[in-house]
Amino acid sequence: MKKRYRLITIIVACSVSLILTAFFLLVRQVDASIEQIIDQKLDQIMAIGHDNNGSASALPTALHSNPYDYTRNSVPFSHILKLGHAALPILQDKLSATKENGLKQYIIAIAIEDIAQVKLKSASSASWDTGKEFLTEWRQHLQHIPQRVAVIVNSKANKEQKAVQLIQLGLPAIPFILDQLELGHTEVLSAIQQLISSNRLETDHSTFSMEWLAANQSDYEELRQLVLRAALER
Repeated sequence: MKKRYRLITIIVACSVSLILTAFFLLVRQVDASIEQIIDQKLDQIMAIGHDNNGSASALPTALHSNPYDYTRNSVPFSHILKLGHAALPILQDKLSATKENGLKQYIIAIAIEDIAQVKLKSASSASWDTGKEFLTEWRQHLQHIPQRVAVIVNSKANKEQKAVQLIQLGLPAIPFILDQLELGHTEVLSAIQQLISSNRLETDHSTFSMEWLAANQSDYEELRQLVLRAALER
């Protein structure tokens, strides 16, 4: 009997291992596919984003045009935005890995802000003029999200004021706002609804019930990992 139980245990362990391996391989394949799309679209944007000297790494201030001109009404840039929050870790890694600090990095910073629905330049304490400067401000923003969500939710502000403040934290705050919802803070529901709507999900706004959010909460765990990872980089 002991041999039989041992055999069953080994079979179960092997099965779990195979399932986890297949899952992580699938995640890597999805990430690779997203990265390929990002690389392709960035190349298309950069094809028309060179300065007069043909340099792709000139600082935005040295360009003959505003960096936002390369993203405004740009079809390749809109394709990057449509990838949604799954593109955020990849874009951040690209910005972190390169030593360059020019137009391409600036465009990546714009993409992160647009997807995350965060405008760091609107914050009085935040200011960035290059992609690398943005990365520093972005990481600091991520690091403070869990604490800021808790402070906002437990403040004496009314429901509307809390919603505005939570929305300003952007998409990375979603899993932490959902945590507060699970704790019984139903006043945060409208903030979650608006953040998810801004994420371009093709979902009827009226379907954002407590049940729907509970069933789809796992879709936003990648954002939690993005925030927790930033906290480890302090």
